[in-house]
Amino acid sequence: DAERAAEDAKRAAAGELGQVRIAYSWSTRFETLPALGRAFRASHPDVELLGQEMWNARMPPAFASGSIDIALSLCPEIAAELELAPIRKERLVALLPEAHALAHEEAIPLSALADEEFIVFPREIAPRLHDAFLAIYRRAGFEPRVRNESFHTGWDLGVLTEIPAAAMAPQSVSGGLPDGIVAVALSEPTDALETCLVWRGDDTSPAVAAFVTVARAALGPVPSASS
Repeated sequence: DAERAAEDAKRAAAGELGQVRIAYSWSTRFETLPALGRAFRASHPDVELLGQEMWNARMPPAFASGSIDIALSLCPEIAAELELAPIRKERLVALLPEAHALAHEEAIPLSALADEEFIVFPREIAPRLHDAFLAIYRRAGFEPRVRNESFHTGWDLGVLTEIPAAAMAPQSVSGGLPDGIVAVALSEPTDALETCLVWRGDDTSPAVAAFVTVARAALGPVPSASS
């Protein structure tokens, strides 16, 4: 028993045992989170991973309370105590009802949707991401008519096709679209948004350090989903 305890302590110090609690933005669950989970499990099979989806604005308080160790966040909120490492950069797509006149185009300018209503989540739940989306609409030359709903909540509840509006999302969501919704590439503007790995700068957990190292090696620095 003493030998086993000593061995476990040694492995824990090397980041081979322990637990990592991961908060993640909705968009990362389609490609980024599974890729990192597989990479980490392959090299650290005895570290327990616990994940929970979380809006960006909740992540800094969750770090402060100690309830999460790592976050995968699209355009994360910034706090002095948090370290950010961009690990993915993605172009955006327009998400349209399948019956939309432009739904089967290979690519469209965002300005072609200037007369549409857009689903944009309330700013308070992800301020930087919200502002980034609005800035992209404005660079396309129009002020969007906003429908204040959460696109991904409509997706999860299975009612997205009943919402008569368009949306933008990172292109990695395209592989998991519900029936009746299609993704169309945007020819302009050509903005891309970064998904970042986030952790506390003062975190001394070897398992967290190991996750950061594996994640950076698996996806970083800032690979592009499309060019």
